[in-house]
Amino acid sequence: MEKLSYFIRRFLLVIPTFLGITLLCFALIQFVPGGPVEQIVQQMKGIGAAESGRGVGVTSSISEEQRKAIEAHFGFDKPFYLRYWKWLVTDRLGMRMESYKFPNKTAWQLIKERFKVSLIFGVTGFVLSYLVCIPLGILKALRHDKAFAPDILIGGMIEVPGAALMAAEFAKRLDFLSIGTNDLIQYTLAIDRVDDEVNYLYDPLHPAVLKLIKMVIDAGQAAGIPVAMCGEMAGDSRYTRLLLGMGLSEFSMHHTALQEVKRVINNCKLASLVPQVRTLLDDTDAEQIPAFIDSLNSDLF
Repeated sequence: MEKLSYFIRRFLLVIPTFLGITLLCFALIQFVPGGPVEQIVQQMKGIGAAESGRGVGVTSSISEEQRKAIEAHFGFDKPFYLRYWKWLVTDRLGMRMESYKFPNKTAWQLIKERFKVSLIFGVTGFVLSYLVCIPLGILKALRHDKAFAPDILIGGMIEVPGAALMAAEFAKRLDFLSIGTNDLIQYTLAIDRVDDEVNYLYDPLHPAVLKLIKMVIDAGQAAGIPVAMCGEMAGDSRYTRLLLGMGLSEFSMHHTALQEVKRVINNCKLASLVPQVRTLLDDTDAEQIPAFIDSLNSDLF
């Protein structure tokens, strides 16, 4: 009985779903920018401008007669539900309506004319994807006698505190690690960086964030695998020396930041950065960290 009741409820949902989708489509067809109504209005503006001798495109409005003609053509002079019913039943979801772009042709006629081309491209895509590419991939995997090619490196994105805390275990099983600072900072500090009410608390220099980053870098070095960093922090030259001192050697950033970060890297001595940064990481006073970063970059900015 419960299954029958569930089936009936699900079946009854078809009605509001159908009405909602068709109502939305009907509204979009009539009022979407660049649609048939706007196209006809633009054409009428051109006709009115040409007749007035001021040149096409100059008229900023249509005449009252033109407005009434548009209302009659699209049924705007009738209640919404009647227009919707005509489109749904009489015009069969608009398939019998004449195209505003191709005169004397209905939407269904245009679909039929293009169906063969669409079918050819669809079948071609299916053949290439499922009957050529996938079998070739399977054949290559079988040739290597493994589920995937052995030369493919498998890495892990460290973007949440839990992943950073388990980085040492991940490093034993992966070929590389990559620190996604944008999400790591957000989830570590419980700060939504797109929320204007709290995003001022988003702080890449928070001691908790720095300790997690250092933990991941140390885990990679201990396991002998590379550790990279992506996100805004990697492309911010203010943090470059700090990250180098923490042991990071691979940065991923937007191309616009490359030159500035490269300049900072070329103007630093790694041997002196490591002990300075170690001192910073031992300090849990968040208010002192920005001053330390300014001191670290004093000869650059």
